[in-house]
Amino acid sequence: MADHAKQLTDQQVAFFKAFGFVAYRQCFAGRELEAIERDFEMVMAEARGGKSFDGGDRQQVSDMIQHQPAITQILADERIGGSVRRLLGPGCYLQSTDANLYVGDTLWHADHGWHPTMLGVEPTEQFRRSRYHPGLKVSLYLDQVGPQSGCLRVIPGSQISPFHESLRSLHCDIGPEALAAANEPEFGVEPAQIPCYSIESRPGDVVFFSHLVWHSSFGGRSGRRMFSMNFAAETEAEADA
Repeated sequence: MADHAKQLTDQQVAFFKAFGFVAYRQCFAGRELEAIERDFEMVMAEARGGKSFDGGDRQQVSDMIQHQPAITQILADERIGGSVRRLLGPGCYLQSTDANLYVGDTLWHADHGWHPTMLGVEPTEQFRRSRYHPGLKVSLYLDQVGPQSGCLRVIPGSQISPFHESLRSLHCDIGPEALAAANEPEFGVEPAQIPCYSIESRPGDVVFFSHLVWHSSFGGRSGRRMFSMNFAAETEAEADA
């Protein structure tokens, strides 16, 4: 346990700040990993009412898995909690969690960071305040995934302005009325051919990535398992509250 109970190194923190992501290889293993998988399967089965997963649509369960014993333990562990504090600062906090059985591709998007000015619309005051509120996602894939089997793909450095904004036409979550060219022709290649880095992963690996980094996945089998924890940095206003 002592050898595993480590935060991210200085080099890994520097890598994250430069490129927007970092992988902690084999962070969990053995009985600990088995307990995490057990908690995941129980939460997903309960949400389906005990029915089998039919593979037709993605199953997502939000804000439940963190209450399971194995997940509660890893959230308190320095490998996760300590590493997140190194990346976001001591006042960071857990925003949400979600457990997923994925189906099909996940097209290019950034979890946070896009805003109305990308569409030529005047932003609200709320958007001005929250535009680049630092945050990150911690993801654990419970199946082995690679470039052609649904692993996370990222565009390194795309969390940094103005590179982040320059990729706005990739966004798949804005809707056809707002941005008809999402994931298409501006760059002249198919979404799966966008230059990127594929973060291959096997059970026990943990991936930390910025909410602002552009990411996707392609070619994964139906029902691939992943759960995520979202963290945000403490803002000055929150610190003063």
